Amino acid sequence: MTKNVLFRTIGLLFLALSSCSTRDENTLVGSDFIGRRDWAEPVEDGSKTVIRQDTFFEVSVNPGTQQDLLLGRRRKFVFWTAVYFDTLPKGKGELVEARLTGVPWFAEGDGTARIDRIKETWNETSATETLEVAVGSPMPLAVAFDAEIPVEWVQSWIDSSAGNHGVLVRLGDEDEAFLRFPSREADTTTIGERFRLRVTVADTTGAESTYVSSARLDRFYAFKAEAGSYVAENMGADTLLVGMRETLANQTLFDLLLPEELRDAAVNRAELVLTLARPPSAGTDAFSVRASRVLNDTLVADSIVVENTVLGSRTIDAGAVAGDTIAIPLTNIVRNWFRDRLWDRRIVVRASVERARDRCAVFYSSEAPDSLRPRLRLLYTPLRPEDG
Repeated sequence: MTKNVLFRTIGLLFLALSSCSTRDENTLVGSDFIGRRDWAEPVEDGSKTVIRQDTFFEVSVNPGTQQDLLLGRRRKFVFWTAVYFDTLPKGKGELVEARLTGVPWFAEGDGTARIDRIKETWNETSATETLEVAVGSPMPLAVAFDAEIPVEWVQSWIDSSAGNHGVLVRLGDEDEAFLRFPSREADTTTIGERFRLRVTVADTTGAESTYVSSARLDRFYAFKAEAGSYVAENMGADTLLVGMRETLANQTLFDLLLPEELRDAAVNRAELVLTLARPPSAGTDAFSVRASRVLNDTLVADSIVVENTVLGSRTIDAGAVAGDTIAIPLTNIVRNWFRDRLWDRRIVVRASVERARDRCAVFYSSEAPDSLRPRLRLLYTPLRPEDG
């Protein structure tokens, strides 16, 4: 019993002495450590990453769900419009006349239009197809679109003697007109009139009635008609467009060169800072932009492959004015690039919602003065020096 008590007493004495020694060492090392922590202070810098190129281009996005149907020529594109009707006057009598009508809410230029009969299936969401058609007759353009369609086409749609795939409207090859018709998704309370099929039928007594059908499907097709690249042409532009202009989506590209000299730094935060040259017009919805990764090796052609994953997004305040900045967070992807030693990267910035007639933001490009240029701002912690 006495031996056990003695053993415990010696043990407690040893622990007390040991504890006393450890406190003294920690106090000394801790104070010295705190005095030499300059290397661990985070550094914020917007000049380390080089934006080697920036540019923008326009593209047709969701052509079957936009508010407009485009027809004619604009910049580098030619537009065709397809319309399909499935409500037809079956068994109502003898077809006398069929007409396709519509009123554009915007029209510029003049020329001739042609209505062709589509001979194959199409939809509102597929990529651009080359549609097989039966060629129709040309007609002069007017303020209100009103063109006769062969009654034989409509009769074959009614009796199913030939497939009903609707009609394709396009302008003459050399015409420079550009028209915007409201689509079936559009609000037409104030502007334009959607395409309608008006079929006149005579009954057994000769009395005529007109039946009006609305489109079941409609969309436009966009074809690049001119050689050259928007991506290359806009590289020297003073400003960058993001959002919808004349029912086409504008997207901005950035070619980044990350700072390899910081390869061992810890990235705490990374964000792309853009300065507004012109804020988006007022609208009922918030205007947000998002960034995604570009998979191309270079930015020299309009064939841009963009990953669907959103890297970061930011909403522009409703009261924003020229000179205000937005910062799109890119921390996670930049950390991955640092980890994988990937210094030459490309991203695209686009509107989060690309369904509008005309709503885009304009940002300053790398051609602007230093204070207005785009920049990738890094908050990082440098590596501890070897002599630290």
